[in-house]
Amino acid sequence: MFDNIRGVLHIRADGEKIYSFINELKSERIVCKGQKCKNNSFYCRIYESSFKTVEKIALKYNISVSIIKKYGLRYKFLRYRKRFGLFAGLILVPLFILFISNTVVIININGNEKNSREQIISALEDIGIKKGASISDIDFRYAEQKLRLSLDDVVWTAIRHTGCRITVDIDESEGSPEILKERTPANIIASRDAQIVSVNVLMGHLVKLVNDGVKKGDVIISGIYSDDKGNIRTVHSIGNITGIYNESVVFTQNFNCIERNPTGFSKQRNYFEMFGFRIPLFIKDELPPDYEYTENTSHFSLMKNELPFGIVKTEYIEYQDYDVVYSEEQAEKLLMDKIIRYENNFMNDIEILEKDIQKNIFDDHIDYIVNYRLKGEIGISEDVFTGKPD
Repeated sequence: MFDNIRGVLHIRADGEKIYSFINELKSERIVCKGQKCKNNSFYCRIYESSFKTVEKIALKYNISVSIIKKYGLRYKFLRYRKRFGLFAGLILVPLFILFISNTVVIININGNEKNSREQIISALEDIGIKKGASISDIDFRYAEQKLRLSLDDVVWTAIRHTGCRITVDIDESEGSPEILKERTPANIIASRDAQIVSVNVLMGHLVKLVNDGVKKGDVIISGIYSDDKGNIRTVHSIGNITGIYNESVVFTQNFNCIERNPTGFSKQRNYFEMFGFRIPLFIKDELPPDYEYTENTSHFSLMKNELPFGIVKTEYIEYQDYDVVYSEEQAEKLLMDKIIRYENNFMNDIEILEKDIQKNIFDDHIDYIVNYRLKGEIGISEDVFTGKPD
């Protein structure tokens, strides 16, 4: 190991007085390792610090000395002495790692349901916690209190850091508003004209019975009633009311339409992102007058840790309005697609008992009047005293 640090030379000596040269090396106590004589040549390994003395002895006996190979770290460094970028990298990388370890690079948020990530990030930025901020400048206890006051429905916050990663844990309030609602006297009323087919009363007094017909607004479960002793009680009515009712929906499709569709042309722009700041990697030019925007960010990583640097690839997809003319057959197909989408989006929890479609064709459009006979929930909660939906 020490030989590698000191530097070792593998030399070759040639001349008529080679043995006098060898004896002189011994008398001068020159360390020679791996000595070997071959074809009137002497080979050995000496320390680099002894080479000048060896050269003087060789000159005395008219011996030619040449270096065959050099060993040691110093010679490896000399080989790269003109590669300034390598040495700069060896210096800058540790400094960069030290800098990154004290800089906010990643922000993780846990426990949020009512408050969006964007709202929390904005509140953190107001406090001074954002990508690129110095971790040593953050007062975590103050930041926790400030964040809790800045957000709605947050009862507890905790902010901690591991290296360059900031983790925000929040606990949002649950249950209190619902408890207050349950203590408010309320009726269950009919949301539409229907015939009751089943009831499930958990709290309150049932006013209507199964097979009874009700009109929109009729009380089905009352929140005010008399108990067995004649006392007036008020409760927040709870229950499920299933009824059968009719509903009509009109769907329209024009023959002549203006539709917005992609042209097939798009423009890409890339940015270099550093701590949330973006540096354009393009020459500015005009964007399409009408477009949809997408972006994808790829961050660099170091030792499996995401760095605050990366490439942002954006795309502007051009759209244009086109005049489209549909035949009667095409218009009817589009109407059927609209009906299917409507049923999937708004009737998932409703049973369709009957469906009748009435078609009306006009000069410029087609109307489909769909008459449904449905079975589903018809009860909604209404405050007893204010008459407003609960």
